[in-house]
Amino acid sequence: MKNVVLAAVAWLAGTMFSGALASAPHRPLPSFPQNASAAEGFAWFVLASLLLAAGTAPAAASLRGGFKTRWLALSALLFICIGVNTAIEAVVFSSTIQPLAGVTLACVSMIPSVLAAAILARRPQRLAADRATMPAFGGLGWSWRLMAAWLAFPVFYFIFGSIIAPFVLDAYRQGIAGLRIPSFAETLTTQLVRSPILLAVVLPCVLLWDGSRRKLGFQLGLALAILVGAYGLVQATFFPVHLRIIHTLEIAADEVAYAFVLAWLFRPAESKAAAPFALGVQPTSS
Repeated sequence: MKNVVLAAVAWLAGTMFSGALASAPHRPLPSFPQNASAAEGFAWFVLASLLLAAGTAPAAASLRGGFKTRWLALSALLFICIGVNTAIEAVVFSSTIQPLAGVTLACVSMIPSVLAAAILARRPQRLAADRATMPAFGGLGWSWRLMAAWLAFPVFYFIFGSIIAPFVLDAYRQGIAGLRIPSFAETLTTQLVRSPILLAVVLPCVLLWDGSRRKLGFQLGLALAILVGAYGLVQATFFPVHLRIIHTLEIAADEVAYAFVLAWLFRPAESKAAAPFALGVQPTSS
């Protein structure tokens, strides 16, 4: 619980500091509709930060390796999921966010990601046996698994997106809060580009995982559901409530399914061969 609170505070402080830095040189910042007071907006921000820390902490505690390895993995995960992913979504599905503003939006998440990850990566010293291992799949094994993982993200995106489409499309057609519906080709291209970016930061967590496939699917899936969906949607008070709830549930189902696929692809049974992790991870220190 202590790490959750500290990580949330680190995220809050880092985000406010980054926001101040970004606005000082008058860089293009994204403009979101405002239908809540400053106090209410800050309260939602605090709640979202606590949710981020609480949802990521169980997955962070299940990573093998030394502090620096886990810190780097968690920093990258937070930055890509919240910063880069949010920026891409905002630019593609909004008619008001321009690419340069999206870049600024992504960069604002860099400092808080590093600070919060430093808290989440801390834990009591463990045994020297707590070393990361890499499955020995061979060249062909890695190739088809990486291809399957790349395609899994857009497949789940369209499956769960088609399920909720009847409930959300009217809001997009009406342009509520600047929402827009991109063409199918643009949507497909976006997901095919997002997929390897996300995989690049999720796969290290999968390979560092200490636990069963089921635990990985649920805990890492929960973390992704919050980072990719709930964190931003909790604060999106300019969206209709039904839209926030439906998208939160959709993304949760999407990310848990994605995490289970990665668990199946990259976490073989203990009986299968595994080679020492190439980075030569050192025992964990607090």
